[in-house]
Amino acid sequence: MTEEKSCGAVVYSQSAEVFVYLILRHTAGHWSFPKGHMEGSETEIETALREISEETGLTVKLDPGFRQTNIYAPKPDVTKEVIYFIARSASLKVRIQLTEITAMQWCPLPEALTLLTYETDRMILRQADAYLKSVADK
Repeated sequence: MTEEKSCGAVVYSQSAEVFVYLILRHTAGHWSFPKGHMEGSETEIETALREISEETGLTVKLDPGFRQTNIYAPKPDVTKEVIYFIARSASLKVRIQLTEITAMQWCPLPEALTLLTYETDRMILRQADAYLKSVADK
């Protein structure tokens, strides 16, 4: 059994009281969040920050207080673990990595939930949105 590990983040920005989320269309055709495989001795946070920078050109502030895991089997002999954090971007200006990303969109929660391809990503986005609202209320 082969095990793979990737890390990424739900990237958001805030305009007034509204959170907007960055959703990417990967070259494989699905809409999801920035993420990618760990390299060398990177930590989960280092991987997430590197992947966000590579795929979007954004410099973000990552909140390690939010950490969600998605484990699935993309192939019969492969188990993949994806760790998601939440990361705030001060800028909405994205420079996509054309070798991996074909489109991007900043959107509020309802639109982002419609755009995301996988239910597990929709679940993670709902959790991230609830987390942001709970932190904002404090």
